[in-house]
Amino acid sequence: MTPLRFRDTKLILIGHATFRIEIPGITIYTDPYKIPDNSPPADFILVSHSHYDHCDPDDIEKITKESTIIIASEEAKRKLKGEIQTVTQDDEITSRGLTIKTIPAYNISKPYHPKGAGVGFIINTGQTTIYFAGDTDYTEEMQKLTGIDICLVPIGGTYTMDEKEASEFVNHIKPKVAIPMHYGSITQGDPIEFKKLTDPQIDVRIMA
Repeated sequence: MTPLRFRDTKLILIGHATFRIEIPGITIYTDPYKIPDNSPPADFILVSHSHYDHCDPDDIEKITKESTIIIASEEAKRKLKGEIQTVTQDDEITSRGLTIKTIPAYNISKPYHPKGAGVGFIINTGQTTIYFAGDTDYTEEMQKLTGIDICLVPIGGTYTMDEKEASEFVNHIKPKVAIPMHYGSITQGDPIEFKKLTDPQIDVRIMA
């Protein structure tokens, strides 16, 4: 897969909601699931919630080294071993030159992701701000986001936003780049339709 290169950031979609984000000297993974063997070890692992396709202990172990910082929701922490930095909504962590903030991630009219069980992550590298939405509908808290450079947004429907809701969201916050995720395996979702519905001034990158 062709990675996205944006300022100081190189970003690769491994699959589903798993990204590897590389900035100089730091490697970050989101929601590890089906991690390829011999993948580079992580400096940070961000786990949005406890569902198996976002929090796989074996996959997390594959990319964990002694100095890895694992940041996870409270429910996800219960599935994992070792030292885990727990976050809830509206937390902020500063480490190794990064600032990582959380916002709620939840369903509005679905039962799968109740409010308080999961989070989204806003990663600020100093040059680039990346929003990883996790499993969520288009929520009131997300409407308030500003200054996002790269938006990683689910489009699969069923458990998360669908293409229409996701496009409404990105059209509202106007990131420079939007990358659809969480489609094509466990859930459906049409990235081409998402791109058609999205403001053409936003660079939609289809990476899967």
